[in-house]
Amino acid sequence: MAGGPVKMPAREKPQFGLTEKELPAIKDWAVGKKYILTLNVEMVSSSKGSDYDVPLGSDGKRKEIHNARFKILSVDSMPSENAEAE
Repeated sequence: MAGGPVKMPAREKPQFGLTEKELPAIKDWAVGKKYILTLNVEMVSSSKGSDYDVPLGSDGKRKEIHNARFKILSVDSMPSENAEAE
């Protein structure tokens, strides 16, 4: 193999979807704007280990990353005048 270590692509930020049933305010929101949400969640799993896209540590080994999955129980938004984050 030629060259040094292979750099893995950065992990994408988590995404989730909502309908107007869970958050009626989304009907009046615009794509590309930023909003503040409050989530009530339940952790459903937790693990620690190497992931395929975690960076190498200074020792050349993969770092162990703590991972968790959550179930969204409820979601709310800031009042409309404060909804868009700066």
